[in-house]
Amino acid sequence: MMRINYKQWLEFLNLNSLKEFTTELDFSKFNFPDYQDKITENQKKNDLDEAVFTGIGLLDEQKIVVVIFEPNFLMGTLSYNVGKKIMHAIDIALKENVPLITITASGGARMQEGIFALMQMPVIQFGFNQLKEKEIQTINILSDPTMGGVSASFAFMADDVVAIKDAQIGFTGKMVIQQNFKDELPEDFQTAQKLYETKQIKNVIEASEIKTYLLRVLK
Repeated sequence: MMRINYKQWLEFLNLNSLKEFTTELDFSKFNFPDYQDKITENQKKNDLDEAVFTGIGLLDEQKIVVVIFEPNFLMGTLSYNVGKKIMHAIDIALKENVPLITITASGGARMQEGIFALMQMPVIQFGFNQLKEKEIQTINILSDPTMGGVSASFAFMADDVVAIKDAQIGFTGKMVIQQNFKDELPEDFQTAQKLYETKQIKNVIEASEIKTYLLRVLK
């Protein structure tokens, strides 16, 4: 399926009074060869400072905080700065007492950052637990692909978890599993429809239906 970028998601959501958050980022910790050049290249290509868009706006008259992964920015991988941006968004949802809507599309934790990227998984899980304690509604849309550490940590922590039709969702990629186990996997393996069939998510929707769906389930 065609992967949906954050600008397309914003068009589908059609938020009023949208304000993008400004989060102070820090890339100075990382010395992986050519990593900074790749970051700069992806920033220019995607018109985004990191692999996630964060902001606040009105869905019709309902104020929401949004976190939207950009799959074209280093495969939407979870990094130290992606974690900072998500936690900033969670802090604002807590402060404003408004729902948090996340749209995940990620290959997992960013390998160039090692432990710094992996540590974002429990940090963001802690943030989701804070939202639960305050009874602030959370909704996550699993988009294509939602894999690795993102899938294994916070992607299924929201109050409502739904997926985009035909999205690939799992931990390790289907091809890797097939190569290791030398066995054919079902055609619907790791698909949104299979997750719904096995009652792991609440619904499967088309990307264009996201606004209608959210207006129906937001409290």
